[in-house]
Amino acid sequence: MELKRRIKLKDEKFGVVVFDTETEKVFVTNQVGKEIINKIKEGKSIDQIIEELSNEYEGEKEQIRNDVYEFIDQLKKMDLLKE
Repeated sequence: MELKRRIKLKDEKFGVVVFDTETEKVFVTNQVGKEIINKIKEGKSIDQIIEELSNEYEGEKEQIRNDVYEFIDQLKKMDLLKE
Protein backbone atom coordinates (compact mmCIF):
# COMPACT_ATOMS: atom_id res chain seq x y z
CA MET A 1 0.00 0.00 0.00
CA GLU A 2 1.36 3.42 -0.93
CA LEU A 3 0.22 6.88 -1.90
CA LYS A 4 -0.23 7.47 -5.61
CA ARG A 5 2.55 9.48 -7.27
CA ARG A 6 0.22 12.33 -8.14
CA ILE A 7 -0.38 13.07 -4.45
CA LYS A 8 1.37 16.07 -2.88
CA LEU A 9 1.51 16.69 0.87
CA LYS A 10 1.90 19.94 2.78
CA ASP A 11 2.64 19.74 6.50
CA GLU A 12 0.70 22.13 8.69
CA LYS A 13 0.50 22.70 12.46
CA PHE A 14 -2.88 20.96 12.57
CA GLY A 15 -1.86 17.97 10.44
CA VAL A 16 -1.40 17.70 6.70
CA VAL A 17 -3.05 18.91 3.50
CA VAL A 18 -3.25 16.22 0.82
CA PHE A 19 -3.55 17.49 -2.75
CA ASP A 20 -4.41 15.29 -5.72
CA THR A 21 -2.69 16.96 -8.68
CA GLU A 22 -4.84 15.06 -11.18
CA THR A 23 -8.30 15.78 -9.80
CA GLU A 24 -7.28 18.97 -7.94
CA LYS A 25 -9.14 17.73 -4.87
CA VAL A 26 -7.88 18.59 -1.41
CA PHE A 27 -8.09 16.40 1.69
CA VAL A 28 -7.22 17.85 5.10
CA THR A 29 -6.41 15.71 8.11
CA ASN A 30 -5.30 16.10 11.72
CA GLN A 31 -2.04 15.01 13.39
CA VAL A 32 -3.11 11.37 13.72
CA GLY A 33 -4.05 11.25 10.04
CA LYS A 34 -0.67 12.79 9.27
CA GLU A 35 1.02 10.03 11.26
CA ILE A 36 -0.91 7.35 9.38
CA ILE A 37 0.02 8.91 6.03
CA ASN A 38 3.68 9.13 7.07
CA LYS A 39 3.65 5.47 8.11
CA ILE A 40 2.12 4.54 4.74
CA LYS A 41 4.93 6.50 3.06
CA GLU A 42 7.43 4.50 5.14
CA GLY A 43 5.97 1.31 3.66
CA LYS A 44 4.40 0.06 6.88
CA SER A 45 1.55 -2.45 6.81
CA ILE A 46 -1.83 -1.71 8.35
CA ASP A 47 -1.01 -4.02 11.26
CA GLN A 48 2.29 -2.20 11.87
CA ILE A 49 0.50 1.16 11.79
CA ILE A 50 -2.10 -0.04 14.29
CA GLU A 51 0.58 -1.47 16.59
CA GLU A 52 2.67 1.71 16.53
CA LEU A 53 -0.31 3.99 17.13
CA SER A 54 -1.49 1.74 19.97
CA ASN A 55 1.90 2.23 21.61
CA GLU A 56 1.80 6.02 21.10
CA TYR A 57 -1.78 6.79 22.11
CA GLU A 58 -4.01 5.87 25.00
CA GLY A 59 -7.14 4.00 24.09
CA GLU A 60 -8.37 0.56 23.31
CA LYS A 61 -6.47 -1.16 20.55
CA GLU A 62 -9.75 -2.21 18.92
CA GLN A 63 -10.85 1.43 18.64
CA ILE A 64 -7.49 2.43 17.19
CA ARG A 65 -7.77 -0.44 14.71
CA ASN A 66 -11.25 0.72 13.66
CA ASP A 67 -10.06 4.32 13.28
CA VAL A 68 -7.07 3.31 11.15
CA TYR A 69 -9.21 1.15 8.86
CA GLU A 70 -11.78 3.94 8.55
CA PHE A 71 -9.09 6.48 7.65
CA ILE A 72 -7.51 4.15 5.08
CA ASP A 73 -10.96 3.48 3.60
CA GLN A 74 -11.38 7.25 3.17
CA LEU A 75 -8.04 7.45 1.35
CA LYS A 76 -9.12 4.57 -0.91
CA LYS A 77 -12.50 6.17 -1.67
CA MET A 78 -10.69 9.34 -2.68
CA ASP A 79 -8.44 7.20 -4.92
CA LEU A 80 -5.28 8.37 -3.13
CA LEU A 81 -3.78 4.91 -2.51
CA LYS A 82 -2.42 2.17 -4.69
CA GLU A 83 -2.06 -1.30 -3.28
